[in-house]
Amino acid sequence: MKIGIIGLPYSGKTTVFNALTGASAKVGGVAAAAKPNISVVNVPDERIDMLTKMFNLKKVVYADLTFIDVAGLTGEATERGKDIIQSIKTVDAIAHVVRLFDNGKPPALKADIQNIESELMLSDFAVIESRLERIEKQRNIR
Repeated sequence: MKIGIIGLPYSGKTTVFNALTGASAKVGGVAAAAKPNISVVNVPDERIDMLTKMFNLKKVVYADLTFIDVAGLTGEATERGKDIIQSIKTVDAIAHVVRLFDNGKPPALKADIQNIESELMLSDFAVIESRLERIEKQRNIR
């Protein structure tokens, strides 16, 4: 399963990524993060361990989670934002990190969440619009 970690710049995405994966990706390098941080974590399962012992299996394959930590979305439809969203198009789930710590300014939770949701919706609308245009062209050809 792939999980994309998204949020506004400086919201703590990479800190969450590091905590979940045990990685030590550099935090705070928001604008410079050209490539997403990616890490795979095995999910231990006592049931698999029991079956491995019961059937004397030589190879054990646990489920794994792939975490993808992308650069901060700004809440504005930009080329960079499109690239960031493109890098999470194939994920199975999205973890939206929202700032709730004190950095001198009160957190604007609703606005922060709405900014990211709006950017994701605009991206979806662009995909839908493109698909509708292709369907219309195909319909006109026939």
